[in-house]
This record gives sequence, structure tokens and C-alpha cells, in this order.
Amino acid sequence: MLSNIIALSLMKTHERLSASVRIPRESNIDINNYIDKINGCTQSNIIDLTDDKDTSMHLYHIEEGQYICLVGGIFIGSDSEIIGLVGFPDNEYNFEYTNPIQNPLVSVGKVDNLDLNTKYPMTRINCKDTTKSCAIQALKLPPPCYMNVTDSDMGPVEFSHKVVLDTKRQGSHTFKEYVIEKSDGAKYFLTTAVLISKSSRKFEFSKPDDLDIESNPDQFLDTYTNKTMSNKCIYTIELTSIDKTEGIKELNFRYDEIPDTETKEPFLFREDLSLTLPTKYGLYTIENASQLCPLDPDLPSPTPSPKPT
Repeated sequence: MLSNIIALSLMKTHERLSASVRIPRESNIDINNYIDKINGCTQSNIIDLTDDKDTSMHLYHIEEGQYICLVGGIFIGSDSEIIGLVGFPDNEYNFEYTNPIQNPLVSVGKVDNLDLNTKYPMTRINCKDTTKSCAIQALKLPPPCYMNVTDSDMGPVEFSHKVVLDTKRQGSHTFKEYVIEKSDGAKYFLTTAVLISKSSRKFEFSKPDDLDIESNPDQFLDTYTNKTMSNKCIYTIELTSIDKTEGIKELNFRYDEIPDTETKEPFLFREDLSLTLPTKYGLYTIENASQLCPLDPDLPSPTPSPKPT
């Protein structure tokens, strides 16, 4: 039985934006721009994980004293302690580097415009014990981000993309999106959830009547609700308000493990995670890989300052 990957995204296409606010769907890089940008990353060990059509949980074997270099925003699992270092390119492929850290969990790339053109990072990984080999597993992630920019047509625009990463066998989430457009600017918020499990699951969902769901593959929710999901795949769900009203739109989603369906394939990811990924580019460990997302309607409102008496 194959393990499951489900990616759910709540998005809304806004005609007034000069650039469509969407998650990147396909790779658009030249791998040659990454060769020799990090010591030990050569043509023979650089792997492109930026193709949005790639739904695999890749398994790699690293020989003692060697490196593997993965291009893209990724989730990392391993069978032993590892060391990671990341290079972040600018538009001219000049790189900014992190310090090496132990047991990296998530690599997040740069997103700096409303086209959501990710500057894909390259993560170099090696076994901490350089006298032994090790194995890692990697999964491509959608890019979390927050931007506060000035659009030539709309003026000030705040945009926030929340990415939830969950590896628990059962749980529930409420995915939200909203738009606020005013004469002095706009705010947009969307959510993507990546759910990974060793076991097959069933799930159920609920939504308001004024939401229309477009899914890939077609009719995903109708096809799989309360049925077994046993294939390794990524699903994208787009929500659009039918009446085009502003305000928070929600999809409530619950999933439960089906007993005795655990995969026999290697699964090197932690199984206890429910994270909101950082919106700032960087390389993160379990200690700092979950952070608050700007514009999240679930965040508590600031307490007003008391008026002087």
C-alpha cells in the first residue's frame, strides 16, 4: 500500500491584479545555474525538485563523505543525523548562504513578487557521520510567502500564502482564503495544506453553499470523500466565491487512518508534525519550522492600547 500525499490549496483568481496570484505549477529553471555554486554540488549530484507535477517522495542514498544537492523548496526526512546547508539565488544567480545546520527539516525559497516566481534554493545534504552512509527522503513543497508591495494598478497590496504541513495519521483542518479590496489597497490570504501519511485514509469535508470548488483531478472531493485514498498523489483544490463577495471563505476537512494499511515502502519523515511553515526564506529544523503566518484570520486580534485617563 503506497503512502499518501495530499496537497489542498484554497486560491482565488483576482482579475484586478496585474499578475495572477497563483502558486507556481511548473519548473522554469536551468540547472546549469546551480552547478558549483555550493562546494560539493556538481552536475553529477544536483537534482531538480521544482516540477510541480512531481508528486513523489524521493528516496536518496548518500555515500560516506559525499553530498546530495536538491533544488527546490523541500521537506526532508532521514534515517540518521544529517547536515544541511542552503544557497539562495537572486535574479542573477548570485547566491546567499546559510551556515550548516544539523537535521534540517524544511527548506523555504524566496518569493518576492505577485507572480510568485520562486527563487528556488539549493540544499546540500550530507551524513553527519562522514564515515558512514545514510538515506534521506525529500518532498517538494509549495512556497509559503508574505509580501507587502506596491502594485502599479492597485497600490499597496499585502499577500500571504499559508502552507500547513501535516504528517499525522488523523486530524482536521480548516482552510481559509479571503480578499479585501479597497480604494487604498488590497489584502489577499490563501492556504495550502500538504498532508502525508504512512497509511491509507478516509476524509470528509464541508463548505458553504456560496463556494465553488475546482479540483485537480476533476471532482476530487466528490470522488474520494468517505472512500479510501491509497495512491501516492497530490491534489489541488481551488475555491472561488460564487457571488464574488468579500470575506473569509472556509473549507473544513477531516481525515482518519484506515487500520492495517501502513505502507511497506520506506517512510523517513517524522510522523508527529502539524506545522505552519515560515514565510521567510531559510533552512529550518524542528525547533523553528512552525511559525505564525501574517494576515492569518486565525491569529488573535491585537489588544487595544488602553486610553490614558
